[in-house]
Amino acid sequence: IGCVRYQGKQYPGEQSGIVERRVWNQVVALLRSAEKPRAKRETQGGALLHGILHCAGCERAMTPSYTVQAERRYGYYVCAARSCRSRLPADHIEGAVIQQLGSTAQAQPQVRKLLDEYERRQERGSAELQRTLEQVVETVRYDARSGKVTIRLRA
Repeated sequence: IGCVRYQGKQYPGEQSGIVERRVWNQVVALLRSAEKPRAKRETQGGALLHGILHCAGCERAMTPSYTVQAERRYGYYVCAARSCRSRLPADHIEGAVIQQLGSTAQAQPQVRKLLDEYERRQERGSAELQRTLEQVVETVRYDARSGKVTIRLRA
């Protein structure tokens, strides 16, 4: 179509377009109509903070992972930025989040419900617990340098 996109703006290109704008718009419309909505992924291996935990150092998501040693699975979260390398055991950060939420349980009934579900986690699995957590918590930030955990609750 003879245009170049740079930093969100469109500029005329140096060469003429090889596709007419009308054809281009038809193709784009066809592709958009064929898009399927992405299904929300279930919690990965019981990772309670999947999707809400972020690295305070680089602002990237921290994703769940695990390692197996002597037939035992150890979960941890790792920063998605290759240059960052923040990594911490899942049980430590999940426990810290639940502990911090405990101090707000009196003021917010949803938090009390979350803590009750956390106590029953072993019986029912963590998918329901994660859904409840996402209703209460907007984001969790972990600062690897200070070890500080900051939780932002939903309004």
